[in-house]
Amino acid sequence: MSKSKCVGLVLLISALTVCFLYYDVVFHLNDYLFASKGDGLPNYFTCLYHIKYDTGYLNFNGMNYPYGESIFMVDCQPFLSSFLKFISNNIVDISNYSIGILNFIMLASLIICSLFVYLIIDYYRLPWYVSIFGAIAVTFLSSNIILLKFGHYALSYSCFFPASWYLLLKYLSTDSKIKYSVLILINTLFWFYIHNYLGLIILSFGFFVLFFKLLFNIKINLIEILSFIIQVILPTLIVYFVILTFDKHNGRIELPYGFNYRASIYSVFFPYYSWIKPLYNFFIDLSAQETESWCAVGNYIGFSTNIIIISVFFYTIYMLIKTRKWIIKTLLTENDLLIAIFNNSIVLFNGCSI
Repeated sequence: MSKSKCVGLVLLISALTVCFLYYDVVFHLNDYLFASKGDGLPNYFTCLYHIKYDTGYLNFNGMNYPYGESIFMVDCQPFLSSFLKFISNNIVDISNYSIGILNFIMLASLIICSLFVYLIIDYYRLPWYVSIFGAIAVTFLSSNIILLKFGHYALSYSCFFPASWYLLLKYLSTDSKIKYSVLILINTLFWFYIHNYLGLIILSFGFFVLFFKLLFNIKINLIEILSFIIQVILPTLIVYFVILTFDKHNGRIELPYGFNYRASIYSVFFPYYSWIKPLYNFFIDLSAQETESWCAVGNYIGFSTNIIIISVFFYTIYMLIKTRKWIIKTLLTENDLLIAIFNNSIVLFNGCSI
């Protein structure tokens, strides 16, 4: 089957799946709240207030009266809400449809996610039916979907990582390094201004991939150094100086910290609700899960992912003994898939402390 037909089929299946799973939402976009309590209501509120009532684009006046707060600190998806605000103020007033537009974009992200997952799998030249099935399965088994019911809407965009990974793959496999570096820069900044966590995850992943390639590459050329600057250093500086320049709000605590909602190995690598949990419990005592609230949310990466991680680990040890060579260079610089797995693991462990 041709690639264009596969893309069309992926988009069709994912769109129908979204309609099936979220029928009530799809046909009542502006009348539905994914979460009306907890974090859900304030996250709808901050977006809606900024679009309808804020006089500027960088200050949020819906809290901390009379000083307001930085738009980057209130979880209102700054880029998206500011874009809708601009349209409402300068083109046509769509502010009364803000909730519906947000709901539509969150659901549409699932369809976009399936597209990029398909493109990633196809990049590794797997059969078309494996690429299509894998794209649908990965998309609708994504843990980002869980965040909808907890009201973490800015973190629910499943497409953020597949889209970023695909751009990085294109960068690694093309001669147009600067072109894709600029696209990656724009993509990173876009997700930073949806939510800082998303931008930081993408930035960290790109940093480790490019850093190890530079570290082990004997012949470093100017283009690779410039690409690193554009993809990693430049977005870091832009985000830092934007906040430094426009955030003049005082009185925040220096180190906000939540004890109850922090990820750990028990919430990431082990299931809380699963028929397979007794198998894990046979080897490892999982009683610590009962004291960690985040375990019940659903960040478990899955049995098959654990198997892949363990397999890569033992394969590395085996090849190290068999070839008596330092295989780390191969893992970090020569195989795109192993590069992604290794560096994603670093980002995952780092993310447990965010």
